Amino acid sequence: MTTTKRLWLGFGLLLVLLTVSVGSIVALLIIIRQQVHEMATVSRPRSAAAREIEINVLEFAVGVHHYLDAGDSAIWLRAQEDAGDVDRAVTEYGRLAATASHGEMAARLATRWREFRVAGHALVERDHRRPDAAALARFADRRLELEQFLDDVVQADAVAAFEADRETAEQTISASIGVGVVLLILGLVVALGTSWRVTQGIARVEAAVWSERNRLQSIFQTMPDGVALFDLAGNLVELNQALATINGYASPEEMKQNLSHFAATYELSDFNGTPVPVEQWPVSLVLRGETVHSLELRARRRDTGQKWSFSFSGVPVKNELGQQVQALVVTHDTTARMRMELQLR
Repeated sequence: MTTTKRLWLGFGLLLVLLTVSVGSIVALLIIIRQQVHEMATVSRPRSAAAREIEINVLEFAVGVHHYLDAGDSAIWLRAQEDAGDVDRAVTEYGRLAATASHGEMAARLATRWREFRVAGHALVERDHRRPDAAALARFADRRLELEQFLDDVVQADAVAAFEADRETAEQTISASIGVGVVLLILGLVVALGTSWRVTQGIARVEAAVWSERNRLQSIFQTMPDGVALFDLAGNLVELNQALATINGYASPEEMKQNLSHFAATYELSDFNGTPVPVEQWPVSLVLRGETVHSLELRARRRDTGQKWSFSFSGVPVKNELGQQVQALVVTHDTTARMRMELQLR
């Protein structure tokens, strides 16, 4: 084979390699663009729909308890509106199902929500001054099942979908860079350009996720009832502004103390004036794995003598293995209502 033929053969091989390089990079670019598009059009809306379901389920449950406490039909109407919002969000979640497993998950979610809503309606249809204990327990069980399903399955699916898309995109970037380095400098340049485009797409998705997280945090901080999250050591690790305001603290950070601090600062008693030991406080019961429903107690600060009336509800928070890791307690200030009842008497 002559030198000229060798040169033409080498040039031909170079053209083949260049063509394969460019074609591979173009194909990888298309895959990356598709991954980013799917993250923006599937994963984020599905996660947002699941978060909206969580929020409105909580508002519906709180509305039912408030109605049982106050008997105000306006509260029940708002709870029904929250239920309607859950229906729409569940429908939207099912519409966004990308696979058969997602569709099955959406169907299970719809079933659990219907059972919880029926339990709430059954509870409200009874005399709210004397709620049936079995109906209350059924309502609490359905709520716990639904919330665990949302926490363990739905949100896990949204996070897994996002992480899988991100991992696929990152692997594709690595492959594109490798092809560019091995074949030609052109492949490297195109791969670097592709890397920048994917990084920008991931950054936009992450910014949207943080924006959604901040929105949920804003909703949490503006809830009218006090919400507290204790760890198993009795430390108050998370609370909203409403709880801090009820107890006279300027900010939630000032109130993050251990249960022993509150036992030394506050005194709880029932409505007959009988003191309630700290071992029987609602948070202590929930830390021991019990569920508390609308437990009404009176509170007094030992230093200032200020008095309140509260209705406490709480549930244990468990991880994916079913082990309790925290205690969630919701505090509803009934001081104004109790004063009105006393005045009416």
